[in-house]
Amino acid sequence: MDPITLNFIIIAYILYFIVDIIYIRIFNTKRKKNIDFKDEFIKLLIVSWAIGVFVVTLFPIGGFENGDNPIINIIPFYSYIFCFEYGAYLLPLRNVIVNILMFVPLGFILPYRNKKRITKKLVIKYLCIGAAFSIMIELTQLLFFYLNLNSRSVDIDDVILNTLGVVCGILFYKVFGRRWNSNGVGSTNNLTHQIEEGGVLNDQTKN
Repeated sequence: MDPITLNFIIIAYILYFIVDIIYIRIFNTKRKKNIDFKDEFIKLLIVSWAIGVFVVTLFPIGGFENGDNPIINIIPFYSYIFCFEYGAYLLPLRNVIVNILMFVPLGFILPYRNKKRITKKLVIKYLCIGAAFSIMIELTQLLFFYLNLNSRSVDIDDVILNTLGVVCGILFYKVFGRRWNSNGVGSTNNLTHQIEEGGVLNDQTKN
C-alpha cells in the first residue's frame, strides 16, 4: 500500500472518530441517551465501506491511463457497446459485476440500521443516497485527474451500476436481513400489538 493511500485511510478514520465523539458528547448528553454500541458498530461498518470504496476507486492498483485529457462518458453503456463491438467481453463483464457488488453492502446496511419496514419512500431515499455517493466518487475522480493524483475516467455507467447495487442490497435485506434484525421495528410492533390485545382481552374479561 502506497503512502498516499495509507495516509488517506488514517485521516479518514481519525476524522470519523472525532466527529462521532463530538456527536455523542453533544446530542446524546442533551437527550440523556445511552450509547448504542450496536448502532456505533453499524456506523463504523458504513464508514469502513465508504473508505474502502474510495480507496478502490481513487487509488487503484494499475489503473488506466487516460493521457492528457480526462475521459468523460455521459452516454449510458456506450463504453460497453463499444467493447462488445470489438469482441471484448471480459472487461465490461468484470466492471458490471464489480460496480454492482461494490454498493450491495450499502443497500443492505441502510435499512438494517434504520430498522423500519421497507416502503417506496425509503427505497427512493436509499437509492438517492447511493446515487449521490457514486456521483461524488466520479466528481472526485475528475478532481484528482486535474490535481495529477490519478487518471481515472468519469462514467455515467458507474453511477447506474452502483445504484443497481443498492437495489440488490435492499432486496438482499428483504430476504435475509429481517431475520437477523430481530430487534427491528417490525418485531417490536408485533410485540406491542400482542400486549395491547392481551390488555383489551383482560379488561373485557373483568367487565
